[in-house]
Amino acid sequence: MLISDYLDEEIVIPKLEVAAGYFQARELLLSRKDRFDVILLDLTLPDLSGEELVREIISISDNAPVIVLTGYSDIDFGKKCLTIGASDYLLKDSLNPTVLYKSIVYGVERNEYINQIKDSQKRYFDLFQLSPQPMWVCDIVNLNFLDVNNAAVQLYGYTKNEFLKMSTKDIVPHHEYLNYNSESAANLAQHVVHRTKNGREIIVDERSNIIDYNGEKARLVLAIDVTEKRKLQEELQMNTYLVENRERRRISSTLHDGLQQTILASLMRFENVKNNFSKIHEEKFTGRFKDGVGLLQEALEQTRTVAHKLVPIQIENEGIVFALDDLIGKNTPLNIVFDFRENIGEERLPVNLEILLYRIAQEGVNNIIKHAQATKVEFNLIRQEASVYLKISDDGVGFDVSTLKKSTFGLQSMRARVESLAGIFQVNSELGRGSTLEVTLPLSSGYGMVVGA
Repeated sequence: MLISDYLDEEIVIPKLEVAAGYFQARELLLSRKDRFDVILLDLTLPDLSGEELVREIISISDNAPVIVLTGYSDIDFGKKCLTIGASDYLLKDSLNPTVLYKSIVYGVERNEYINQIKDSQKRYFDLFQLSPQPMWVCDIVNLNFLDVNNAAVQLYGYTKNEFLKMSTKDIVPHHEYLNYNSESAANLAQHVVHRTKNGREIIVDERSNIIDYNGEKARLVLAIDVTEKRKLQEELQMNTYLVENRERRRISSTLHDGLQQTILASLMRFENVKNNFSKIHEEKFTGRFKDGVGLLQEALEQTRTVAHKLVPIQIENEGIVFALDDLIGKNTPLNIVFDFRENIGEERLPVNLEILLYRIAQEGVNNIIKHAQATKVEFNLIRQEASVYLKISDDGVGFDVSTLKKSTFGLQSMRARVESLAGIFQVNSELGRGSTLEVTLPLSSGYGMVVGA
């Protein structure tokens, strides 16, 4: 009973149960309601021995740590025992109370740690599988699906086995929005257009993080279907646009048909008087008439400008390309060269996108003229397969992008509108190196009648 003596030296009143052979040990382990803290296994039992004995005891140990005791110094067999699940492998000849006690403590603590990991994995699995929202894990390099939950199966229509043979590219038809494989972007939040098995396109709000999955880095993605929510938002935006546009037309019409006509009539009368100044001998009236004419000309120009800003009539009549060309032509100082390139021509885009792009361009051009001190501006409007891309870059003085949130309310308002349509809004700049404004809008977010299409 050497082992019992060793335990008595290190442990206060140890509770021991001894089995003389494998079958007795088996009966003891299987009949016990609670788990042993540790199992000390002698390899020289009369009815079973060696690797088979170790495997059998580990299989019925109920996850209790198994410490193998032997009188033979066989390093390879010792490694084999540890590989198949033994907690430790001790030689009887070098055994003492301290060594045995440390091995037991190590085995118990290691086992508790392993059980905690298993419990954590189970909780993660339950959270993952029982989540009412679609979730999946994908490889950050090749974007292949590694695991999907039941909610993803229900939403997208693929079986789990089908998913595991696919890549996330198979459900994201517009790859310009896909940046799962950017490990530098550990936490991602984005609106993405996905495609289900039956071909239906849906808009999802994605949240994702880099995780450790089976020892490798992977991306855990939560995808919330916001298609119906987006439709309601678009309907609200459309109604708002119609109301705003109707009011702008009313004000513009009032300016044009009312005040503007009155001013024009007055101006014509003043011009008639001015043409007959030679017949008027009282010089004190000359200056007044000239001042009146100047004021009326200024008022007339102001009302035309206001009417134009209320309704960019070129968009409705001629389209976004003509309107942008007109915007650049009318706002270009002599010291700035604009290079406007586009591939849209006379094609029409959804009206809300045309107006939004025009307003963004208008804000960008105004900022360049006021602040950039630029000499050259590159202006690109490109229609892509499923989106439209606007880029405005200048060679001006640039600015610190970190200060953008504290100013330029107009651009921040445009950013909010672009992102509300699942678009991408980016401003890049460095002091002394110019600035670039880039906007990408999915054509699927467009609505409204297209005039002349």
